[in-house]
Amino acid sequence: MEHVLRYVKKVVNFVRFQGLNRNQFSGLLKDIGSEFDVLPYHAEVRWLSCFNVLKQFWLLREIRLFLKMKGESVQQLCDYNWLQDLAIMVDMTGHLNDLNLKLQGKDQPVISMCDHIKAFKLKLNLWEGQLNGANLINFPTCQDFRKSHSTSDFSQYTFNVNELIKEFESRLEDFKTSENDFSLFSDPFSFDVYKADRDVQMELIDIQCNTVLKNKFNEVGIPNQCSEICQFAAGILAMFQSTDIC
Repeated sequence: MEHVLRYVKKVVNFVRFQGLNRNQFSGLLKDIGSEFDVLPYHAEVRWLSCFNVLKQFWLLREIRLFLKMKGESVQQLCDYNWLQDLAIMVDMTGHLNDLNLKLQGKDQPVISMCDHIKAFKLKLNLWEGQLNGANLINFPTCQDFRKSHSTSDFSQYTFNVNELIKEFESRLEDFKTSENDFSLFSDPFSFDVYKADRDVQMELIDIQCNTVLKNKFNEVGIPNQCSEICQFAAGILAMFQSTDIC
């Protein structure tokens, strides 16, 4: 889908990097009463910001009018296939942007980030099936496109979603090696003792047989006398969950 972002960046650069063009475009938006007053800039180093650029590019239909006024080609903006690619890109980068926001912020343990990742991978599988079945309930921009192009077929993008699933599997495979530890950390009372490391098995049995502690676990956490499990839990909490915080 690089051809979509490449053209969008070209248009953004044409509008933003020349003072005259920028002023004329802002004036055009003001004259026609647009809800926007500028076209956002996209930087490679902040690639997740491309959702904001793509979304506003999609909504700013006045871009085609401005390019015509400046004698520039609008071939892509009249191309059915390119516009359909743009629509799916807006929605998919939107979902990625939502995930990115969930992974930000302080006081968020790494297990919470793992849960967000696992949930997103399941959503990818759901979206793959929905696109294949012509169900666009989670793709509002694609729904907007279909209103004016009733014959549009978005099932072809199941390949792209499948490639994204593979990327998540390969790039985040480190989570798999820690899933056992995360499960023990999250719910020690239902964790299989035989799957735990040998140095915490004895303490884990004591904890699981303590009915009083089981009822209060959500409030008080692991007791200090369980030194091995406390050390294990501290190791999980000490993981750097964000490169921003790091």
